[in-house]
Amino acid sequence: MNPVISEVMDRWVADPEFSNQLRDDLEGAVASLGLELKTEELAMLRQIDWQVNDTDLQARLNMDQSNPNGSYYGSW
Repeated sequence: MNPVISEVMDRWVADPEFSNQLRDDLEGAVASLGLELKTEELAMLRQIDWQVNDTDLQARLNMDQSNPNGSYYGSW
């Protein structure tokens, strides 16, 4: 997995406040981590439906990570 995306996802899992920030302002939340995103990385994060509840989002994340084709965002 892309290290920048991984850092965002790790923070999302560990920090409920950051999770809420992602829902309200994706780019601002990522900027608050001090990360510089490439255009394609930002596009990947925009594909995620951050409005679903955290439990459902975690389930989708787990399903995609177990996909042998590595389609991390294919079902978002």
